[in-house]
Amino acid sequence: MIQLSSAKLLSASPPSADANTRGWESVARKWTNVQWPRRPKWAREFARAKPLFSKMEGEEALILGATPEFRAWLHKSGAKVSVYEKSEVSFSAMTDIMTRQLKVKPPESEIVIKRDWESDGCEKGKYRIIMGDIVSGYMETPERYMAFLLKVRSMLAENGVFLLREFPFEPFSGDPTRIKNVDHRRWAYILKPGFAVEGHTFYEAKLAHNLAKLGDLQAFATCANPPRTRLMLTYNEYEKMFFEAGYDSQVLSAPGVSPPGPSPALWALWK
Repeated sequence: MIQLSSAKLLSASPPSADANTRGWESVARKWTNVQWPRRPKWAREFARAKPLFSKMEGEEALILGATPEFRAWLHKSGAKVSVYEKSEVSFSAMTDIMTRQLKVKPPESEIVIKRDWESDGCEKGKYRIIMGDIVSGYMETPERYMAFLLKVRSMLAENGVFLLREFPFEPFSGDPTRIKNVDHRRWAYILKPGFAVEGHTFYEAKLAHNLAKLGDLQAFATCANPPRTRLMLTYNEYEKMFFEAGYDSQVLSAPGVSPPGPSPALWALWK
């Protein structure tokens, strides 16, 4: 059982020890020092989604993962918040960040569901809003990502919205070493042609190898251990998949690759 908060807990499956989960747990332990663009930021991105949060009083909301910012914003909106998080390590780390950095304590009503995002079980037609941050990082193929998009759509209530933050693959042509913010520099390295991405796959092991070879130990320290592989799609490929999954997409914040480095895109995907 997760003990850090008094949240209600629904255990749908035993804790997973897969490499992807262990890799994320290694990052979650040091997430407190991570900055934008790896972490969401209200002023840069989600202020544009403010109308969605202003209508969430008493509505069912689901967060994919224990992202502190998402939970804080939804709790402030008065929504009934559920969290899909199968890792107790990650949940504890994210809850601590939400409490200490964001000054929001999880309420008694928060429900934590220890379920994999790709599991067969789901609550169809339940949620007014579902939120996900770089979820394609956990899907290794376009087929898995499409199946995931369809599952999320089935979980949305009528006129529900999936608020999704992703880093489209747009090659970075600048010099990553000139970027001071390590988390911004990390994404510049990732999107540097030939540095960490091959085809539609981002190899964190390749990123770590090249960062160590360059001697950028600060950026190297951001890598997961064990390393993971992630699906990477272009902006147009994301848009195409959203359309094929039956969503009406609205771009709230477009991606950028201008100095000092790349930034994510934020979509509202309407059922």
